[in-house]
Amino acid sequence: MGINLRLDIMVILIRGYKIMKLKEHLNLLSINQLDKIAKKLHRVDFNDSCKTEYIKVISIELDKYLWDVIDNIDEEVLFDLKKLCFEDKKIRESSFVILTDLGIVFEGKVLPFDLKDKFIKQWRPELVCIFDSYPVDIKTSTFLKLILLIGYIEKGTIKNYENLMNCNIAKKETLCSLADYLESVKIIAKGTSNLINLNKNILGLWRNDTRIVLNEFYDFYFRRKGLKMDLLFQALLVIQKDDREWLQLKKCNFILEKFIDEINILKSEGCIYSIIDNNYEYIQLSPEAWFLVTGYIPQAWNIENVILTPDFELFIPYYFNPFILDTVNCYGELINRFITVVKKTKTNAKAINKNNKKEFEQFNNGYDGDYYLIYNIKEIKEKMDLKNYNNKFSDVFESIMPDIVKDELTNNISQLL
Repeated sequence: MGINLRLDIMVILIRGYKIMKLKEHLNLLSINQLDKIAKKLHRVDFNDSCKTEYIKVISIELDKYLWDVIDNIDEEVLFDLKKLCFEDKKIRESSFVILTDLGIVFEGKVLPFDLKDKFIKQWRPELVCIFDSYPVDIKTSTFLKLILLIGYIEKGTIKNYENLMNCNIAKKETLCSLADYLESVKIIAKGTSNLINLNKNILGLWRNDTRIVLNEFYDFYFRRKGLKMDLLFQALLVIQKDDREWLQLKKCNFILEKFIDEINILKSEGCIYSIIDNNYEYIQLSPEAWFLVTGYIPQAWNIENVILTPDFELFIPYYFNPFILDTVNCYGELINRFITVVKKTKTNAKAINKNNKKEFEQFNNGYDGDYYLIYNIKEIKEKMDLKNYNNKFSDVFESIMPDIVKDELTNNISQLL
């Protein structure tokens, strides 16, 4: 199945246990078990010993006085309850016994989902926050490196495997993985004298699969590196419910501490972003990773985060939709130096003029200003057929096009008809 999981469904079906409400779980217990729970909750003031009455009394107690019950358990048990609540079943047996006696946890270390919802609603705000602005060191994602590599090959900048292994997109180990992936999906093949043969038909089909392609690439890449990321993504999504939310790493240790190595790897791969605020580290899934594991379009991919100047220069953040970047990279002219993850450097793009300063400041909201790709798109209409231009460029960028750009591109397209 790979990474393409719809992890919210996976969470619901985890361990194969049927998801039930509290009353449904209680109904599976014996009178003796119910009596034990009632006494632990200090409810022994009723005479009717029928099962229905026990269930009613216990449910009312855990509904009205749940937080009083929680306040009376020790910190270690509370820590384990939080782990269970956020899908980590590796808790102490002593905690399991205490929580079972209180009617909060049942066989299989299962929490009734109505109780679980209350816990998450209470505890999640302590774990996440949204920042209005923040400096974040964006690592270029491995998939974006693949997109740029394909562009170099397609335009003939890279013609053989020696050129490929010496290009500045990534380290040689990553370049080997990217080349192996392209060979595995038959987009490229090794020809005579180590020349690269590009299969344009297969590349065209590959470009139409979007999320499937993204999933298959990372499945290939992580498997090659011996990484299993499904459980980490699942754990992150139990806490992070919005692509703008940041998780405070220290407070989330109860569920994320066992994934620290994987988190650090994904930070270096551009799949997890990290910031420091008041000496605390916060992390979140990158927009690309958010789309990968949820299938939902992140707000960072809003076209308003892109700038198209009257000089026909298109400023696209590195964190933007890689499939739109692929189209622009294929037909536009990249005019700034690619920034590697090894060393953060200034681009050699020409300076932004004063007339564009305001637009650029809007573009630079929340992300480090060095991290963008700049394309000259003045001749893009001559390199695309009309259908592709309309569907993959004009429709995408129309809302941010200055009138002078829109008029000239429209006029030039008309001349081609």
